[in-house]
Amino acid sequence: MFTELQKQVPGILPSQYSDLGDLVAIDGSLIDSVLSMYWVEYRTNSKKAKLHLGFDLNHGVPHKLSLTEGSGAERPFVRKIIDPGQTGVMDRGYQAHHLFDQWQQDECHFVCRIRENTKKTILEELSLQENSHVFFDAKVLLGSPHINQSKEPLRLVGYIVEGKEYWVAQIALIYQQNR
Repeated sequence: MFTELQKQVPGILPSQYSDLGDLVAIDGSLIDSVLSMYWVEYRTNSKKAKLHLGFDLNHGVPHKLSLTEGSGAERPFVRKIIDPGQTGVMDRGYQAHHLFDQWQQDECHFVCRIRENTKKTILEELSLQENSHVFFDAKVLLGSPHINQSKEPLRLVGYIVEGKEYWVAQIALIYQQNR
């Protein structure tokens, strides 16, 4: 029923950010299980399931969801949640350089906050606007060579909001359209 109702959303609800493309926020959340969920494992004496959710930011409704045991990894579900041409919006927990490469090969766009201490190999510095909150913009490879370095270049943007630095890796049209 969820799948059938979700297919009707684009024709019914207005799109708020259509100029940014098809945006899907992705996250996983632990939920308490019920007794009939015998397959759920999390910790000893704790039964939790994990909901992997894609939330359609343009229409404000759930996009896709999967339910797994609580100890299940979140990263593999990105590819199941976003479709080619969509942009997944994710937090630092989804940072995985080999998956960034795979998503690019699958033509899935993404915007993912990354850890500040991530090794960055700059391939091309991009111009910055004066008086902008953006302090870094470049095409880069992420990670350490011969260890965990990405093979596909991506765009890395560093910006400051209320005195806090953020780093965002992306293969998306969002940044260019809001620059």
